[in-house]
Amino acid sequence: MAATTGFCKGLANTWCLRIQIRSLGQAGIRNQSAEAGGAEKLAQRMRQERKNRGREEQINESPVKQQVRKLVQFSQQLQNVHPNVLAKALARSIVYQDEEIVVVDKPYGVPVHGGPGVKTSISDVLPVVAKILCGPGVETLYICHRLDKETTGAMVLAKNEKMAEHIQHLFRTRQVLKKYWYGLLLEAVRKGVKHQLRVHMAFGLGCPILGDHKYSNWNSLAPQKLPQSTLKKLGLEQAKARYLPVHLHACQLSLPVLEGQKNINLLCKLPRFFCNSLQKLKLQLPQLDKTKE
Repeated sequence: MAATTGFCKGLANTWCLRIQIRSLGQAGIRNQSAEAGGAEKLAQRMRQERKNRGREEQINESPVKQQVRKLVQFSQQLQNVHPNVLAKALARSIVYQDEEIVVVDKPYGVPVHGGPGVKTSISDVLPVVAKILCGPGVETLYICHRLDKETTGAMVLAKNEKMAEHIQHLFRTRQVLKKYWYGLLLEAVRKGVKHQLRVHMAFGLGCPILGDHKYSNWNSLAPQKLPQSTLKKLGLEQAKARYLPVHLHACQLSLPVLEGQKNINLLCKLPRFFCNSLQKLKLQLPQLDKTKE
């Protein structure tokens, strides 16, 4: 009898212990759930606060900062969008078109050719642009000269290889006159060499183009250091100067007589961000000659 009683007590103790363990386990699960819920709410609150701070910064930022931010977003969007979207944007930017050539106003931040890290370039979408502008009769358009990724303005495309080679020859032999607005100066150039203007202005004249951070320092790649007077007019702090876009625009292009055609002289309006900078700096555009140089 005593043995039976002892066995029953041991069984009861074991059962109570199991109940206690189960209760502790359930309490632990509830605590973990509560902690997880609290962590999730904290993360949501932090995300909302970060989003609110971003909105406040956008509301309080100067017009120049707004333009720079929009420009960066636009150039990133152009490189990340579907090629057909970029093709349509180029087709809408036509400055001139005839039976042989097309001249477009190249947007900021879009590379002409592909390469490492480049998702979409102008050369990638030329077959689509040709179809939009010329129909099925023209398979693609041909690049006749290069513009830097950061450069805006007049860019010549040919509708066939023969015309492309002819125009490339005109560029090589300096028969094409291009005028650039850059660094808030106007310059005429007849030879297209990679980064020619940017290097000449920065290291030749000691006056780098506004926003050209690549060629603003001899020994390092660092944001362009601007005079306090310029920063004040632009409404920028030096720490934010790295967001300034390169102010380099191919504003005028003069082609000599092409086969069976008259001289072509084209003008491209400055992009909005460039005009805003000029306005802030109280500078006026020169009058460009619409006749042949």
